[in-house]
Amino acid sequence: SAERRSWAKAIVSAASIQSCARRRAAVTSLRRSHAAATQLETMQRRRMAAGRFKIQRAAARHVQWQWKRRWHFSSATSIQASWRRHTLEARYLVGWLCIAKPQLVRLQALYRGKRLRTHFCMALAAVRQVQATWRMVRVKRLCKQLNCAALLLKRGCVMSKFVSAGSTHEAHRRLVWLTDDL
Repeated sequence: SAERRSWAKAIVSAASIQSCARRRAAVTSLRRSHAAATQLETMQRRRMAAGRFKIQRAAARHVQWQWKRRWHFSSATSIQASWRRHTLEARYLVGWLCIAKPQLVRLQALYRGKRLRTHFCMALAAVRQVQATWRMVRVKRLCKQLNCAALLLKRGCVMSKFVSAGSTHEAHRRLVWLTDDL
């Protein structure tokens, strides 16, 4: 019937809408997470390179300053001290990175998941709206059929009455009607 075809079309269109929404959300989320991860990695590499450059530049300036002051006799000890400081700072940075990286990964995961959860909630709300609309249509149709049946009975109609089971008598036609207060 036409009603079943329209219902089937509504289900197919709702399913295709949901499928497209999920696919689009997944692709968008993947692109954004890839861009975010790349940006975080770039910023971390830049920060580490800038830190190393800053330390090396400070050590070179210190050596130059000592040379200008004619303290070249102690330049070897100064270079050794600068190198020791550099290795300690590098160890500190590596330790900090070991502590911070899992937290950064968790933060990235939360960010990636937020967009997908939002799209999932929106799709779920859309599905619930479609289901509620379909239920509402079914209830209205049922109410209409019930009202038509009650109106038919109020007008009066002929129904067939059968004798108890096991009997071979024919059906008797009876006029049945309901009062208006019902």
